[in-house]
Amino acid sequence: MPLYRIAGLTWDSDFPFTFPLDDREPAPPPIRLMRAPEGERFTSPDSPPAGQYIYRGRPIFRSYQLEDGSFLLGLRHIDFLIASDARSVVWYSDPDTPVDMVRTLLASLVASFVRMVRGTITLHASAVVSEGAARCFVGLSGAGKSTLAAGLSRLGFGWLGDDLLSVALRDGRPVVGPEDSRIKLLPDAAEYFQVRGEQIDGEIHVSAELLGLVPAAGAYPLRAVYILDRRREALEPEIARQNGLEAFVKLLPHVDSVELAPPALRERVFEACMRLLHSIPVAELRFSGEMDALPRVRDLLLGDTSACASSGR
Repeated sequence: MPLYRIAGLTWDSDFPFTFPLDDREPAPPPIRLMRAPEGERFTSPDSPPAGQYIYRGRPIFRSYQLEDGSFLLGLRHIDFLIASDARSVVWYSDPDTPVDMVRTLLASLVASFVRMVRGTITLHASAVVSEGAARCFVGLSGAGKSTLAAGLSRLGFGWLGDDLLSVALRDGRPVVGPEDSRIKLLPDAAEYFQVRGEQIDGEIHVSAELLGLVPAAGAYPLRAVYILDRRREALEPEIARQNGLEAFVKLLPHVDSVELAPPALRERVFEACMRLLHSIPVAELRFSGEMDALPRVRDLLLGDTSACASSGR
């Protein structure tokens, strides 16, 4: 049975997806991915959904926890049934649903939900690497996460990933790994970097290689998380450390698919966030967002003593 690497997870599937084949020894065991027979769509419970994913003000994805402990994620034409231990996923789609849509959802919402069931989280973030450790940037859509990571990577940092980053614990310390080699840039950033790509929902999708970046391989210890705060009036970039409840409240919205988590699963997400906050510093990174500020942001990050202390340096 072919094994595929989808969003950092290993999947065992009969369906010929266009994902890279994974020839490594999977640990934990691969997720069994199966397609439901045509016409046999799952039945949603009569109860209200346990969670909803809101896009542009409209609920487009709903989640339910079934009596046997499994989870049902439903879109208009697509369903995903996730086992209570996340060891299998069964998907249904209407015959005219593009397979690319199933692929996109597997690599984003579904993969993030599977990680939540397994007790880990996925951050909607970009990341770079320096001195053998990762620095992660989170922020609202349009805050400049991708632009910042790409710009810093051209100034000496290694490029780790964009959009989705899985966070796991190894020996009690958080590590992050890349999920995709693509980068999503706003049009002005794409123009600055002089690259062209496919435009989806107002963003330009390009490969890291097209930007001249070599993606880092493997997972890296996470040194710090920075919440981007673009301030046009900012004269100099600055870092403001966040602590306790303040850090938790600001970090939680950047956990991917947390809106879909039923109450019991949400508790696991909260616990995972608290473990992360106890392991590394979380800070606001305030800067103008202008490209000419990137060298000063680089110097500020390299001199961030709280991040260095968290990694034991």
